[in-house]
Amino acid sequence: NVVNVDELEKINSHNDFINSINYHYPNYENNVKNLILFFENPGTLYCQSERDHLMNELFLDEVNNYGFPLLIAAICENITYESG
Repeated sequence: NVVNVDELEKINSHNDFINSINYHYPNYENNVKNLILFFENPGTLYCQSERDHLMNELFLDEVNNYGFPLLIAAICENITYESG
């Protein structure tokens, strides 16, 4: 029950971004799981990336909205974890 059209557009934009995160970052969910494992039981994290990622104002706004894991997803295509 959204009355404000701007609010509806904001919600749709948010939904589009969430739906596309796995498209742009196919290892995102696995990387977040490995980050959580690391924070729960510190060990060794390995970060692999073979492509560049544009860091612009729009992306940084999304990092503000979605937090640290999105920044890590842009820097590390693949995060692996080994317990200590």
